[in-house]
Amino acid sequence: MALDKDLFLYDGDCGFCARSVAWLSARTDTSVTFSPWQRVDIDALGVSAADLEKQAVLVTTDGRRFDGHLAFGECLRRSPKRDTNLLGRLILEQPTREVSRWVYGWVAKNRHRLGGQAACSVPR
Repeated sequence: MALDKDLFLYDGDCGFCARSVAWLSARTDTSVTFSPWQRVDIDALGVSAADLEKQAVLVTTDGRRFDGHLAFGECLRRSPKRDTNLLGRLILEQPTREVSRWVYGWVAKNRHRLGGQAACSVPR
């Protein structure tokens, strides 16, 4: 599948994920499109539903793929605002990259507990 813009895929059945993506998209430049993975032909992108149930994925127009914290970091790195751009670079670069990976992993596993009732359809 050819993409006109990089595509950030997230769990559209998760309220916490949708709110997180709203925050992220407000800070990212226009080179990225955000979409629930349930509305995209993920097979054509070479991304599995099993992967997307665990983490967000950014697929670039040149075929690269960024998973989880790297997807968030790559989007934030594109921000025209210096502080947001710096946050993206901190997520992507060592030594903070490993901390970001751990934090993202913990949030992804516990997203059903975050954000109040009906935050996520992921089984508890």
